Amino acid sequence: MMLKNIQIFVVKLYSKNPNTSITSVNSLRGLLASSSTIANLPPTENSLRFHSLRAYYQTKVWLNSLEPCPKLPNIADYGWKIDNERNYNPILTFLPSFPSNLNVLVSCGCKKAKSALARKNKMGCIWSCKCMAQKTCKNKLAKMTNLPQFDEESDLDE
Repeated sequence: MMLKNIQIFVVKLYSKNPNTSITSVNSLRGLLASSSTIANLPPTENSLRFHSLRAYYQTKVWLNSLEPCPKLPNIADYGWKIDNERNYNPILTFLPSFPSNLNVLVSCGCKKAKSALARKNKMGCIWSCKCMAQKTCKNKLAKMTNLPQFDEESDLDE
């Protein structure tokens, strides 16, 4: 439940519309992909989960900073992995940033025109095209190239 609330907050930070009905960072990434550079996209749901875990752990450390021997949870349960030399490394994500079946990211700039660049190259329009591969698109291949959404295994429990 907490991850859903964090996602709603992050969506509002990245969205140009403060009244957006989007509640998933992955959905917003798909929507913004055609108009933003990759560096300006929100994090994936999976990477946001690990970042939130690390931030939560850091908050626990700060809240217990005046305790002589604070009882802290295992750091490995909060977005960190410990290597053989006892170095702590952040877990950025377990999933790829883009689906593995996405060979080439194409954005053709079409709206409804029959002369879409994707169509000329015998490719279907995708979510990053201006038409967003919707039913109004004249490209007959558009219906075959909808991209899958990432599935998040679980929400933050605390």
